[in-house]
Amino acid sequence: MGTNTSRATTTSSSMEEKMEKKERQAEEEDVLLQAAHAQLWTQVFSFTHSQTLRCAVELHIPDIIHAHAGPTTLSHLASRLPLPSSPDRLRRLMCFLSHLNIFEHSTMITRVGGDQSEEDAYELTPLSRLLVRGEEKNMVPMVTVGFNVLMVPWHHIIGSLEKSSDDAFKRVFGVEFYEYAEQNAELGARLNEVMACDTRCTMPGVIEWKEVFEGVGSLVDVGGGTGTAARAIAEAFPAIKCTVFDHPHVVETAPECDGVSTIGGDMFEFIPSADALFLKWILHNYGDEECIKILKRCKEALPEKAGKVIIVDTVMDGDDDGAGDEFTDARLALDLEMMLLFGGKERTEEEWRRLVQHAGFSKCRIMPIKSTIHSLIEASL
Repeated sequence: MGTNTSRATTTSSSMEEKMEKKERQAEEEDVLLQAAHAQLWTQVFSFTHSQTLRCAVELHIPDIIHAHAGPTTLSHLASRLPLPSSPDRLRRLMCFLSHLNIFEHSTMITRVGGDQSEEDAYELTPLSRLLVRGEEKNMVPMVTVGFNVLMVPWHHIIGSLEKSSDDAFKRVFGVEFYEYAEQNAELGARLNEVMACDTRCTMPGVIEWKEVFEGVGSLVDVGGGTGTAARAIAEAFPAIKCTVFDHPHVVETAPECDGVSTIGGDMFEFIPSADALFLKWILHNYGDEECIKILKRCKEALPEKAGKVIIVDTVMDGDDDGAGDEFTDARLALDLEMMLLFGGKERTEEEWRRLVQHAGFSKCRIMPIKSTIHSLIEASL
């Protein structure tokens, strides 16, 4: 009897352990499922991040808070908006933006006559300080550029996956992106602002690599827009004679600057000669064949067996396991943006080296640029 009782007790204990294990597994699966649901909800509504951010910038909310120089109450904010707003709706917008760390939320005691009450108040964060107009490194153009136009191609991403498909922008609008921008003066002007905005943020980190510019007497900024990069280089290295080279209708809007000249033309046809050629955010617009064609034009413009091409562009992480730095998400998104707008792409370090080699350059050095999405790629003969 004792033996049978012992066996029964052991069997019962084993069953209890199995039941407890199953319960733990079920609880763990519930936790994972809940997390998956939450992440999916967040992804489905991720478009709200850019839309509410654009709303805040177009209403000049960061500017209003900056001008107030301290915590700004909801009522004060509402009184400065360019439209009569509902306090409840404005509060809900600010609640969401505070959740995204675009603004910092607090409460303040306010007094009207003899009455006092508690009111929501908001301050700038490091993120929203980049959205104050007039600040040198503000990123307002990035947020407001032709938003509706740029979003349309994303609705056609499935068709863009077809082999030998045109880029989504051309399929939707019937012309290439830059041709459309040339026909639309407002969009063209905003694109120039975006490029200048990014350049102002990027060039301090580029210029820190002083050895890249050593021995350079002349430099052409290929596709240099209105000349923001060339002016920064000329100011940092007065001995370098800088030239901005872009389409005639672009360079004619460039402000005059000592030490910087302009030339209009098409980089696929010719590139002016110089000791160094500078290409910022140009090559990612194109596929490999077109990039090689541009780089070969660059090689023709350099002194024989000398000179260099200085490329500022995105370098993708070399793996797909999600590792990387704080710019990884932006780089991955930008890669798809290039696919949809231009049929272009962002490239890994290996892909950049291969591209440079195929264009006839023997050396390729890649260096990070501090605090930006870009890297510095130096191609030399």
